[in-house]
Amino acid sequence: MLTGGDPMGREDLVEIVLRARQAGLHPSITLSAIPKVTFSIIQALKESGLGNWAFRLDGSSPAIHDRFRGIPGV
Repeated sequence: MLTGGDPMGREDLVEIVLRARQAGLHPSITLSAIPKVTFSIIQALKESGLGNWAFRLDGSSPAIHDRFRGIPGV
């Protein structure tokens, strides 16, 4: 499981997942719902072998989540 802080802060995240798959592991990830989570990074992680995903939601409504993250619209 790749989590803690936010794995999206790692520029080598795709490489980490790829190496884990090559080692016979089955990596999964927990991400924060932030602007760094783009279609292209999701596609790259999927192609590198990531199979299980989870997204942290930090509130019961969009307003609470956005206030917690400090980024409107996430």
